[in-house]
Amino acid sequence: MTDLLRSTSLLSKLERLHLPRSSAHDASRDLMICSWPATLRELHISGGIHDGSLVSLGSLPPSLSRLSIGNCPHLSIVSIGNILQTKGSQLHQLEIVAPIPALTRDHKPLSGYMEHVPNLLYLKISLDFVSHSLLLSGLDKGDQHPLRQLDLDCFDPAECDGFTAYDLWAAIAYDSGFGRVRKVRVHRRLGWAATEEGKEQVKDLDELLKALAREDGANAAINEVDAGVVLFGKR
Repeated sequence: MTDLLRSTSLLSKLERLHLPRSSAHDASRDLMICSWPATLRELHISGGIHDGSLVSLGSLPPSLSRLSIGNCPHLSIVSIGNILQTKGSQLHQLEIVAPIPALTRDHKPLSGYMEHVPNLLYLKISLDFVSHSLLLSGLDKGDQHPLRQLDLDCFDPAECDGFTAYDLWAAIAYDSGFGRVRKVRVHRRLGWAATEEGKEQVKDLDELLKALAREDGANAAINEVDAGVVLFGKR
């Protein structure tokens, strides 16, 4: 792994990097400090990487605008929180998805980290890792948060803190930091459309998003045709 990253520093035009799932097999995993290409825009982390390795990635270049972390059984809020605190303000796209067992056990610690990613346009997050306070994290910030698309994933519905479509409708309608969201993708495991009441809530949220997109005008980042609620995945 260390040799890979050292070689990566020689790729002066590299824009996208997926760290290998075998990263934990490197005996030098805690020494992964390298010089990153100044052109790197996307970094995707998965597999067996450990906290020490991720903390050492704090030297990521200012060109990085997209970060994806998922299926990492050995990571915790120690390393993920560190990288969000040090590099979060430069990110425009962020994905943190299950399974990352420590984030489920640690009392859903990611809810308080929205303040460190104030420039996000796209967020995909497993609701296993956050509480309802996520929807209040931008309270009183209004249009200052530019988030346009929110993808809500789910690994274990029992860990997803009872989020409903109405919760998100209220966060957008009353602009608790999410007032500029225009597209929401929701994993079917959350069961938002499993009941008649849930289907009505999803419909209300979809209509709100499309109405707001219509008010934004034809030159908006997400127009009315693309706005709304999309259900994905299998229950």
